Amino acid sequence: MPLVSVIIPTHNRPEFLQRAISSVLSQTVSDFEVIVVDDGDRESGAEDIVSSFNDSRIQYVPQLRPHSGAPVARNRGVEESHADLVAFLDDDDEWLPQKLERQLTLLSKEGDRVGFCFSAVVNVYDDREEKTEIEDGRGDFSGVALRRFNGFMTSTLIVRRDVFKEVGGFDESFPSHQEAELMIRLAERCEGVGISEALTRMSISQTRAHIGGDINRRIQGREMLFAKYRERYVARPRVLAQHYFWFAFIYRDAGKKEEALDALWRAWTLHHRLLYLSRYVAFRIFGR
Repeated sequence: MPLVSVIIPTHNRPEFLQRAISSVLSQTVSDFEVIVVDDGDRESGAEDIVSSFNDSRIQYVPQLRPHSGAPVARNRGVEESHADLVAFLDDDDEWLPQKLERQLTLLSKEGDRVGFCFSAVVNVYDDREEKTEIEDGRGDFSGVALRRFNGFMTSTLIVRRDVFKEVGGFDESFPSHQEAELMIRLAERCEGVGISEALTRMSISQTRAHIGGDINRRIQGREMLFAKYRERYVARPRVLAQHYFWFAFIYRDAGKKEEALDALWRAWTLHHRLLYLSRYVAFRIFGR
């Protein structure tokens, strides 16, 4: 049995899939299997890319119902995998060579005390690169999971298979924010360990569509997340206020000005220190 299963969902991006797989094969540890779940069109070339590596550790899994979405593909990949540890990699991202070694060493050291491990990333934009900031070490990340929806990037995540199964995997009903929603459940179930070193390069190109990138899907997913965990957010009014504040920008970008202003009002009523900032945003963006 391999030490870790690497799940790569892919959707009509064979040129990026090849780079993603190559980054796994370039790891400083080799005891892994790679499960490529093809959620795209059969003629996209994903199967040919997998075959071109001629590596028995790589398995090609076509979705019975293509275009089902990334969370469905990731769950399918876990079902097809065999290792006690599961890692995820999006097809347009890539791992740095020591990614698995660094995380597997920490997980081995911590034992069953932690259920997941994640790291910082380098976000690669069309015109620049930016490293994210996270804290090193083991701890309770339940509060972070509620505050920062992008604090645990899926392409950095390794999770114990039994924990992933226990919390129910990715919620396939969410049109977006599935990763953030999963991390809320994982972080409530067990401790995790973070690595401040950037071990993954993530593509944030503005010229390519991303799964869940549609703004209306992002709004719907975030609204579903708040509805699902309403009691937790009501108990943390300052956190809820901050999210309402950022909700205003998403609504604005979708052309929903009334919803944006309502979100700003909710942010202020929950946390009065946002008063002047909210007024500034309302004036500069909405002309009020």
